[in-house]
Amino acid sequence: MAAATKDRHQSPLNHLTQGTKDDGLGAGDKHGVGTDDKGSSLGSSRWSLGYSGGGTGGPLPAVAINNTITNVTAQVGSSAFLPCRIGHLGDRQISWIRRRDWHVLTSADILYTFDQRFSVQHSDGTQDWTLQIKYVTEKDNGTYECQVSTASGIISLFVKLDVVTPEARILGQGQYHVNHGSPIRLTCIITKSPIPPQFINWYFNGIQLNYDPSRPEVKITTELPSSRGGISRSRLVVEHAEENRHAGNYSCSAGPHTITASTRVFITEGDKTAAVQRIDSSAGHRDSLSPFMLLLLLVATLVDLILR
Repeated sequence: MAAATKDRHQSPLNHLTQGTKDDGLGAGDKHGVGTDDKGSSLGSSRWSLGYSGGGTGGPLPAVAINNTITNVTAQVGSSAFLPCRIGHLGDRQISWIRRRDWHVLTSADILYTFDQRFSVQHSDGTQDWTLQIKYVTEKDNGTYECQVSTASGIISLFVKLDVVTPEARILGQGQYHVNHGSPIRLTCIITKSPIPPQFINWYFNGIQLNYDPSRPEVKITTELPSSRGGISRSRLVVEHAEENRHAGNYSCSAGPHTITASTRVFITEGDKTAAVQRIDSSAGHRDSLSPFMLLLLLVATLVDLILR
């Protein structure tokens, strides 16, 4: 907090620590997203707003500042922490307002919504009035305003909350073709996850494969980062593929709040693999071929297989 100024002609607003100023909501510079220690990602350090009076003529009136905004990123299902620090508050009260519907969520530490996920974290003697939102969903996206009324206007700090949903992705083209007896190697990565997942699960036709004693030939290794920002990755390997045992749908996920990824594995013998791949390749051009031509292509391929 900056020291109080002695020049009574200077604005009673000291300064905004590590913030940005602009002339309208969202028009200012944006900070890079960092993370706090509670599961949310912060665009900057906590805002610090101070008042000061000066001179022998008594305290100067407070003035409203231009809109100021910072970014917070939170993962679906986690808690979001929206920071607001106010110094020299006196008997003034802090209010949190949701901008999309102008709903007053809190005033001081009193809750004005039936949604019990919202609360204000404040300890006596401190300057922090942090809005906590538990179990965030994508509906919580948007801008929130930390507001204090003064004799000459309203001073506001804005926090833009971005709620992200982790996504799983299996590397490849969506289908996996392999010869009988050859290895199956699949890799799953988790993206858009500010909080590193605690696990990555694999499924075969909807049945979980991790720690399945009935499938000892399926080897799964998982790499989870120890800090935010790392890549979460899991590999599935079957050294000798068998059509009646390993052909089917494989999927991976990092929990109920993750968008699941899946791929289908086809296992064939010898030249049959090339035929299946030709069918699959032709399907990729279905927009340019008529249904009749596609039918002829399929019949010709099946006849070729039978004649061999």
